[in-house]
Amino acid sequence: MGPERTNAAGQRRSRPVVSAILCAAWLAGCAGHELPLRIGINAWPANEFLFLAQEKGFFAAQGVDVRLIEYSSLGDVRRAFDRGQIDGMTGTLVELLQSRDATRRAPRAFMVTDLSNGSDMILARGSIAAVSGLAGKRVAVEPESVGMFVLARALAREGMPFSAVAVVATDQTDMAKNLDSGWVDAAVTYPPVSFEILQIPGTRVIFSSADIPREVVNVVALAGDVLERRLDDAARIVRAWDQSLAYAAEHPSEARELMASRERISVEEFGEALAGITLLSSNEQRPLFEPGGLLAKAIGATAQLLRAAAQIRNGSASAECLAPEPLVRANARG
Repeated sequence: MGPERTNAAGQRRSRPVVSAILCAAWLAGCAGHELPLRIGINAWPANEFLFLAQEKGFFAAQGVDVRLIEYSSLGDVRRAFDRGQIDGMTGTLVELLQSRDATRRAPRAFMVTDLSNGSDMILARGSIAAVSGLAGKRVAVEPESVGMFVLARALAREGMPFSAVAVVATDQTDMAKNLDSGWVDAAVTYPPVSFEILQIPGTRVIFSSADIPREVVNVVALAGDVLERRLDDAARIVRAWDQSLAYAAEHPSEARELMASRERISVEEFGEALAGITLLSSNEQRPLFEPGGLLAKAIGATAQLLRAAAQIRNGSASAECLAPEPLVRANARG
């Protein structure tokens, strides 16, 4: 994702020289060895392919030292990144834009892991059978995350303002408990938490990312200064990602068992979660990064919605948010 004194006449003069020599030697040794890239990550089906790359040694095989640091929610990942505790993060365009708006870390996405096509969802209980039924209701949403975007899009499609609902800031780990107790009427969530919530009697999906195809985009981003120094390492991460996808395709049973166990869901549930996303290889990602392509359009639309919902003050030009160079380098070698 540290001296002793005896002879004042002699050692005080010699110690700075010795220290300088040792420091120079240490710096020389470090010059050829980069520190691990610390990337924050949370539970999400596509992110498991990054853990698979780590488990199978694909990062090491590509010559990049990556430390995946797991957090309980997207919001926690972004806050750790904003505080400078990690070098990069997995998340959506929402977290990317929010971080750029709130800090000077200037994260740039260099890889798209997947497009959500149903796995991000709004679940409701009782008599609420559609988004229109949320008017005046309490909705659990993870603050400063893609959940706000999903809720805003759902309401906008019904012609409802964001203020039509009472947002209850809730961590993903508390979604099921709060919905089951009746503290909230609906929850914006995603796997694996969604499977726990759907076990609550009378709970149903009233909206999902399948209703807004290709709008919820999941990416891997690095801080701007980190990416500038380590473009080649970012390209190595891309190649390791491709290796992970290929391995899972060649060994589906083994890979799914491993990934499902990490998510603490069944293999069948993990397969269902994967059905709600579209995983992308590096070759499939490259067109998305083109000027005027899907990512540029999605960033513009996402920024506009977040501003309207008072989630960010300013948007960022797509060129500032995206870094296509690692994909180009990864494919050039391939």
